[in-house]
Amino acid sequence: MIFLFLPSLSSKDFYLSLQDALIKGIVPDDENRRTGVRLNAAKEYGKFRAGLNINYVQNNFKLFDDDGMSDYFTAQGTGGNDGLMNQIFNTPGHIRIRDYKDFENNPFAQYNNYYNDYGLNPYFAIDNWRNQGKRQDVIANLDLSYKATDWLSFTYRAAINSRNTSERFISKGETPNQYGLDRSLSLVPAAVSERNFNLNTLSSEIFGNLNKQINDDFKVTGLLGSYLRQRESRDTRVGAASLVVPDIFNIGNRTGNLSGSSPMTRSRLFSIYGSAGLSYKGWANVEVTGRNDWTSVLAIGNNSYFYPGVSGSLVLTDAIPALTTSEAVSYLKLRAAWNKTGNADIDPYQLQAIFSQPSYTGFPYGSNPGFTAGNTVYDYNLQPEFINSTEVGLESGFLNGKINLEATYFYQNNTDQIINVRTSDATGYGFASLNAASFINKGVELDLRLTPLVKFNNGNIQFRANATYNDSEVTSLYPGLDELSIGGYVSSGNYAIIGEPAFRIKASDYLRDEQGRIIVDATTGYPSADPNTKVFGRTLPKWIVGLNPSANWKNFNLSALFEYKGGHDVSFFSMGSDMAWTGVSAATARNNRERFVMPNSSYEDPANPGSYLPNTNIPVSNVNDFYTGVYRNAASNFITSAAAWRLRELSLSYDVPEAFLARQKYVKGLSLGLTGRNLFVWVPKTNEYSDPDFNSVADDYRNTYGIVNSQSNPPVRMYGFNISARF
Repeated sequence: MIFLFLPSLSSKDFYLSLQDALIKGIVPDDENRRTGVRLNAAKEYGKFRAGLNINYVQNNFKLFDDDGMSDYFTAQGTGGNDGLMNQIFNTPGHIRIRDYKDFENNPFAQYNNYYNDYGLNPYFAIDNWRNQGKRQDVIANLDLSYKATDWLSFTYRAAINSRNTSERFISKGETPNQYGLDRSLSLVPAAVSERNFNLNTLSSEIFGNLNKQINDDFKVTGLLGSYLRQRESRDTRVGAASLVVPDIFNIGNRTGNLSGSSPMTRSRLFSIYGSAGLSYKGWANVEVTGRNDWTSVLAIGNNSYFYPGVSGSLVLTDAIPALTTSEAVSYLKLRAAWNKTGNADIDPYQLQAIFSQPSYTGFPYGSNPGFTAGNTVYDYNLQPEFINSTEVGLESGFLNGKINLEATYFYQNNTDQIINVRTSDATGYGFASLNAASFINKGVELDLRLTPLVKFNNGNIQFRANATYNDSEVTSLYPGLDELSIGGYVSSGNYAIIGEPAFRIKASDYLRDEQGRIIVDATTGYPSADPNTKVFGRTLPKWIVGLNPSANWKNFNLSALFEYKGGHDVSFFSMGSDMAWTGVSAATARNNRERFVMPNSSYEDPANPGSYLPNTNIPVSNVNDFYTGVYRNAASNFITSAAAWRLRELSLSYDVPEAFLARQKYVKGLSLGLTGRNLFVWVPKTNEYSDPDFNSVADDYRNTYGIVNSQSNPPVRMYGFNISARF
């Protein structure tokens, strides 16, 4: 639920807007109040122009701390650390969760008496682990320009982007009584931790711009400039793991030592760039560009990299007389471009392994100080990543602009991608940060506009459609490797595999015979687990299609946006496993929860070891053990097509007629609107879990496309009503 208030005031050289929004989350008691002010001002003094833009946004939030609950369950060595949805899955379908909302007065909802030994009352969890804080963002830009001549100007820009986040994480705590202890309930510690995060980015840019008409035929353009950016951050945390007096959340109210850290980073980037262009009669254009960056995040000798580019276009309807007068073809343009871009998008100090002091006491011996190595080793000679892009395109219009079609083919060669490579623990490190992968991206983008599609009295119907086909292939990996684990879980994760698209899911599966049948035990009927993971589908969509019809009639405007994504798969391994454990998934209810023969299965022939007979009469001996055991261990059970059609947005607006507003002198314009987002989703029957767009786990995991755990909240529909008035 969102409540939004957005007044604004504007004039020729001045713009001021205010914003106040209260956003209620789908998790009870979650909310964020966003308040902001934006000011744009500019003034010209002859050939000199000055502009100032300031945007300030403050977010005051109160949220459920999912990670805090996860840390608690991890410390207990039990399940439940997959998030709030896991607690809901642990509630049988016939139980009304809202009946347990009053966990303070309802004895059956309280921590000690809650009926479920495998999870917590979700309302208790939401109240116990909280995150409350404030985030402030300031973005300010100063723009100074001087027009030396009609064809030469100089511009200087300075900017600051500052973010400050101050937040507190608490656990109210709960001490089990004797009844709870008899049920093996453990202490929920009362704890508090505080965090202050500052990120400041300063930038300065100066450039000269040349735009000179040489004669009636030729025009030249040029740009030469430099850019400097400095980024600093500090993330300070301090915490008390055990409080003395309940409900006093102050780090001074503690037993034991404080935990804490305060890492600081600083990086700089300096660039020189330029471009030169030539235009002939406006219909033939060519431009070359070049840029060189120096960055502090790479070692000296590798921290300077140059990347050039060239582009050209030809407007055939201006160049060819026959097309200039054509009634059928109103616009036709060909364009092509090649460019090379480089970046080193890594955090500072990622060139050497580090040592740090552990947060727990007693390391290494009692009160003696000590340091431990990090879990990642780095390559000091790390190179920047590069992308070589080639693109050709066509822009066309027909029947006086009623039909417009754009088509683009692109080919990208991505080299020296920086990836954390999983290494053997015997090396002393779990990961190595390396230039470990190269891959190509290629595809086609299409855009069609029909304006209008249909005309009628006082209105028309317009239609726009776009489609993107994007395929990829991993071309090389770190020497000696054919595949890399790049994100996700051990049992189900994303991999880069030579010759395969980026990325592929590899997941655990059942052991199968040569005919693909699942091998089961001849006595229990249980499937056997394959010790090796197997390659399954891709996790990035191959096709994205958008359909955007709109209709206008008198003062009414109706618009819809449909979207399709397909050609990829998504793994719901953790979520599906959680649902199987609690018996709330569709799979656990099949065959009326009775014993069954594993479909498409076989067992080893006792008389001929190594050969397998079709299984027609050996059922799974215990359904409950099957779904809480071997079924959950085969991640292939939770991989499904990620294809989906959705009604992304539907909006209806009405502009109040000016004749009606003329009866008063204050309101100059008034518009009323209704909006709905994410209204309907159509997925294949094999997808029994969730919206495939919600397919990422916690932020700490990288490259987790297609991976979902129970920390991912379910998708929501959004409905809105807006009033826009102009005075």
